[in-house]
Amino acid sequence: MVEYMRGMWNAHLGNFSPLLGIDHLAEEIEKNMTNRAWRKVFAPRCEFTTRIVTLGQEDAFLATDNTWLVRSKQPADGGIVECPEQAVMIFNADCPIVVIFDEQQERLAVLHAGLDCLLPRAIFDRRAEKKQKRSIIEVCVEDHNFHPASLRAFVGFGIGPCCYGIEHRQDILQNPSIDLPVSRTTRGPRSRPVSQRSVDLFTLAVNQLTKLGVPEDRIEVDYECTSCANSAGVYRYHSNVRSGGAAPRNASFAWFLH
Repeated sequence: MVEYMRGMWNAHLGNFSPLLGIDHLAEEIEKNMTNRAWRKVFAPRCEFTTRIVTLGQEDAFLATDNTWLVRSKQPADGGIVECPEQAVMIFNADCPIVVIFDEQQERLAVLHAGLDCLLPRAIFDRRAEKKQKRSIIEVCVEDHNFHPASLRAFVGFGIGPCCYGIEHRQDILQNPSIDLPVSRTTRGPRSRPVSQRSVDLFTLAVNQLTKLGVPEDRIEVDYECTSCANSAGVYRYHSNVRSGGAAPRNASFAWFLH
């Protein structure tokens, strides 16, 4: 039986910011990789695109002397692996990830589910082609041969609507044709001095998966917020919203094995 696994290394396990260089990344990953059955770690270069690359195809290349760590040459916000013991890793600080695993084909994708990946800015550009207006989830399923009926999916490891806020995206808020799970911030910097309108990125991703035909009972969601403290008052995760644009990064990943 084939199983997919996923996980996240938080603030207590290191800073996984690519800005610190490939050697630093390799050191931080290797430090935490003990007892994990990974022969390769594929870490696409996320820049809020809807581009997805497959390990070993297109522009994948070895970016370090450590041949187990692979990055994409060009920006991409999703990675696909087709063999067991190969992990796809996203370095995030609030943006959730979406894991899509095709049980029949034994293929796994990990997607960076930032707002611009789920709702590309091309949606608001009248000159953009229809295919440019698709979310990264749509691109993954439609262009990369994933079959909705045989998929299992996971959404999580990101910021909740309690802290996210969306006042910085008036183009979205002022467009009534976009159906969004909108609420209000209740915690964090964006709830003060006035509560901002907010978007539930988890629910947005789930809605996109189910619209494509992924059965709802095959979608798992982790609603824990990266910007909130836990019940003991401890901030477990790096958070861009909480700490500012120079915040360190967590590492979110998934892989499959037989």
